Amino acid sequence: MERLFRWVYMILLGLLIAGVALPALPSHIAIASPYVNNHVKDDAGLFSDKDIQRMNQALANHHYKLYVMTVSGYTEEAGMKLVDQLYDEFDLGSNELLLLITTNPNFVHMAFENDELAARIAASRAATVRGVTDTQFVPYAKTGDVAGGVIAISEYLNGLGPVSGKDTHGAHQDESIQSPVISEAPQLSEQQNQNLHHKRQLVLQIGAGILLLLVLATVVLIWRRLSVRRKLLRRRTALQRRINKIEHRIAVLLGSEVLNTDIAASGGSKDKSMLQSQLRQESEQQLAQTQQCRSAVRAIRLPMLSLSRPRLELGRLEHDLLLIEEQLVPLEQQHALLHGTVPADVIAAATSAASTTVVPGKQAQEQERVAAQSIDATYDLDRIADELEAQIAREGLYTGGDENPLALLELARTDQQRMRKLQARGDRNGAMAARRTLDSHIQQARRLVQDMLRFRQQAMQVSEEAERTIEEYESLPDWHAREWASLEGHYAVHHLNEQQERYEDMQHLLQRMERLCPQIVHNLLGKTPHYARAYEDSLQISAAIQRLQEQRLALMSYPEELDLRKKLDMERWEALSSHHRDIASRLTELPLDHLQIRPFQEQSFQSLEHARLLLLEEPIDLHAAEGALEVIEQHLELLIRQFETVELPIRTDEYSEESSSMNDSGQDQQEDEPQSADDWKRNDRE
Repeated sequence: MERLFRWVYMILLGLLIAGVALPALPSHIAIASPYVNNHVKDDAGLFSDKDIQRMNQALANHHYKLYVMTVSGYTEEAGMKLVDQLYDEFDLGSNELLLLITTNPNFVHMAFENDELAARIAASRAATVRGVTDTQFVPYAKTGDVAGGVIAISEYLNGLGPVSGKDTHGAHQDESIQSPVISEAPQLSEQQNQNLHHKRQLVLQIGAGILLLLVLATVVLIWRRLSVRRKLLRRRTALQRRINKIEHRIAVLLGSEVLNTDIAASGGSKDKSMLQSQLRQESEQQLAQTQQCRSAVRAIRLPMLSLSRPRLELGRLEHDLLLIEEQLVPLEQQHALLHGTVPADVIAAATSAASTTVVPGKQAQEQERVAAQSIDATYDLDRIADELEAQIAREGLYTGGDENPLALLELARTDQQRMRKLQARGDRNGAMAARRTLDSHIQQARRLVQDMLRFRQQAMQVSEEAERTIEEYESLPDWHAREWASLEGHYAVHHLNEQQERYEDMQHLLQRMERLCPQIVHNLLGKTPHYARAYEDSLQISAAIQRLQEQRLALMSYPEELDLRKKLDMERWEALSSHHRDIASRLTELPLDHLQIRPFQEQSFQSLEHARLLLLEEPIDLHAAEGALEVIEQHLELLIRQFETVELPIRTDEYSEESSSMNDSGQDQQEDEPQSADDWKRNDRE
């Protein structure tokens, strides 16, 4: 006991010293930044060496310096916490930003501390940091060019303009050196000492309060453990007395003259001799088991810091002693048969009954019968009910409606009473069935309490998230109007209609969330709470929030997606036009008697002109332009098939070799000097 108190006081003293010393430490300790002569730390293996070299060159020499880190296996919430933590640990400057890209699942987060940059982003088209990543990074990431998305973010942020104020750090430093020491400096130092003294006094008061609370909590904990230990000591003493009584009963059986006399030699029957032998053998087995229980009881220790294991061991020993006592009853009955004059048929019946206990096939059934008889004595239903009722009262759960675990406990009590009646009548099968029903009701009551707690907690969390989401989307109509104006006149009407459908879907989802939030509050805090209904509504809100985020991402990235589609279609048209010119140059090699191929060439040329006009006109219809490009490919295929019918077929292998040589020359040029993202995509398309 003294040792325990000594450890407790040492721990409390350490906590008090730590509480006084910690306020003097810095708020955080910066670790070495991994970005030395580079801007990318690819822990997830997302980029190739060329991508890293390309990003390092593109991100260098900018006013706003963007640093990139990739990780894997972080959820959206964990990624947001990680980027904030890394930004603080790396001790980045006000003009330095950290971009975190996570895979499996895929998310992108950005952290910085610059009020002017935040104001410029709010005044820009993106409006928010998430808007910047959605409009600049996501379109490139969808095409597989993640490095291009990172570069697009850097160019967008630096395109907003540098900070307006000048860096006056050096000027302030010079003024502090040249200016004389003023007379009020000692007063400022004294004031700082007073503030520091007040802070220390406050910390000491708080530490004293914490110390007092810890001492009280320790005293209560020790008192409770002492109470539990006293109960366990009484149980262990009771077990020892119980073992003494059992050994006395077995000693009476073994020390009886009936067992120590040879009945067969004295002219007794063979049945009595067999019963005598079986009775002695089983009595010795019971004595051995009892002695094992005594040794186990003596080996039990009751330390203050760990009482759960001794409690379980005492419960197991109590159950074992109960089985021994139940098995002693038929042995004592057989011992009574051997006294005095007993009819031969009764002795034969007792011998047959005793023989069933030594047959291996029947021993398991007999043990099951004994266990069924003692099943009610080992089941502490009152303790389980007290635990559940205390948990319900502590958590403040409402049990007056359909969700009532206390009603299930009442059914369990009814099952217990029915089980006792069946045991009294000797109906073992009925008692076991009642026990299974009793277990089922208790499990249902426990599961219902856990479900109620889980339903309430998740419904409250989803309700708070829904309120934040609704508040965040209050400016959605204004933002949609600006996006509509930026697309109108440049793209066809059906492209605008796609945006309108997304906007209407988001409005419908927000209205649904506004309708379900009051229902959740009513089901949680009303006069008759219904936790299951609140949980069902929270599932609908969670699905609505997920759908809302998907629609928002599609809505914000759609203009950049259209621009990227237009750019790729123009590159596709250039490649088809080059192919057409190559075929036209080979027409000069054909004799005059093959002029029937000329109409196919004219048809291909007309389709190229039609697609070019569709790509250049405004508002542009990308669906029509892409359909025209497919028609061009079909016409070129027909023209190639016509060449294959003449004696001088088109040598497509030469065109392939020429294309591969062009690609090889492009790769050589790429090794000499880095290419832009547009050149890379054009070469890939060709």
